[in-house]
Amino acid sequence: MPRYTVVYYSLPDIYSPTQGDAYADALMGQLPLAAIELELYEAKRIVEATDLENLYYRCQHLDEVDNHPMEGLRSMMIGDFAVEENGTVHLCCPTGWQEAVPEMADRIRPLADAYPQ
Repeated sequence: MPRYTVVYYSLPDIYSPTQGDAYADALMGQLPLAAIELELYEAKRIVEATDLENLYYRCQHLDEVDNHPMEGLRSMMIGDFAVEENGTVHLCCPTGWQEAVPEMADRIRPLADAYPQ
């Protein structure tokens, strides 16, 4: 089964207005370049899934076989990334998944590569 590294954004406990705006932009489905630049993204988990739709489903804690594949972590949201083992980077969008533009992929891929296998 394919493995995806889930990379998602979050705010620190104390954050600046600029960080808050970048977080909100990512959440609203705008290109999350500011959130990437402000280093709000971090690799969180490697998840086995048959495809991107199954990955999204599993990251919502809805999988009937494995009820908590992301235990202790939040559910996947718009603006999160999934990095395939071959290095392809996908962005979770309001209407599904799209392959990340090179500028974003080049910044997200190293986060996934650094995550312990």
